[in-house]
Amino acid sequence: RMIIGDGANIDIPQCRIASKAINFTVNSAANAFIQATNYVFSCYGSTVNLFASGGTKYEWTGPNGFTSNLQDPKIPNVQFFNAGMYIVKGTTFNGCGVGYDTTNLDVYPAARLNIIPGPLNVCEGQEIQLGSSGGNSYKWEPRATLNNDTIPNPIARPLESTTYKVIMFNEYNCWDTGNVYVNVYKLPVANAGPDIKMLRGRPAQLLSTVSGTNTSFRWTPVTDMINPTAIRPSVNPPSDMLYRLEVTSNVGCGTSADETLVRVFETVKVPNTFTPNGDGYNDVWEIDLLPIFDNCVLEV
Repeated sequence: RMIIGDGANIDIPQCRIASKAINFTVNSAANAFIQATNYVFSCYGSTVNLFASGGTKYEWTGPNGFTSNLQDPKIPNVQFFNAGMYIVKGTTFNGCGVGYDTTNLDVYPAARLNIIPGPLNVCEGQEIQLGSSGGNSYKWEPRATLNNDTIPNPIARPLESTTYKVIMFNEYNCWDTGNVYVNVYKLPVANAGPDIKMLRGRPAQLLSTVSGTNTSFRWTPVTDMINPTAIRPSVNPPSDMLYRLEVTSNVGCGTSADETLVRVFETVKVPNTFTPNGDGYNDVWEIDLLPIFDNCVLEV
């Protein structure tokens, strides 16, 4: 405390006044144990993360005038001139403990991937070679349709159009990525439909389908075909006729063909017997042209 009194009367309690007590705490002056990341390496152009522990306040200094008061400062887009020794000063909460540590930053050349650009086109069921270069090791995905996912130029056999991704590493373990799109052309498929039965003079429609990527088709013959440019044309031949549907890929993936037989009946024949003995002849009682009549009624 501080005591203030009137001259020689300071020893008389009634003639003096005392301040409030002032308390002092003496902290240990031991040095702080500051520890920085032992060693840091980074690839050119990436972000470097520094880190220190053991204090409550930090002061970083480093090459190219680098300074920071953060515990974990970052150096974005690191350049070669950022390489070197970084020093961190750490202070404890009471300011009495101070410690230092250093870490060294190495900056390695960045990886630069060269890749054959897409899109690449391939017919369904065929294979195509992918291409990349510039590194020491590679990892492709998805791997299921590749002959080898760890080489620069694998063979791909995709079932569907697929985007392939590759990660390439250089000798310093710096990496780069790239993508290539492989477009799969579906093969042409001609389906002329089931054989059909018709009553002479009563047109019937073929139940054909066409599939594939970018295809064209044609019917042969077009005799007695009402609309030969349609996928499902109507036909009215005077007698049995075999029609052929041919589908061609316009992108070089081949052709496909199929046939359907149109059987022409003069009249509707209703059999009066059948022999269900399993010999393959007349085992089923059937009226051949019954399906061509809508809403028909059969009475036995």
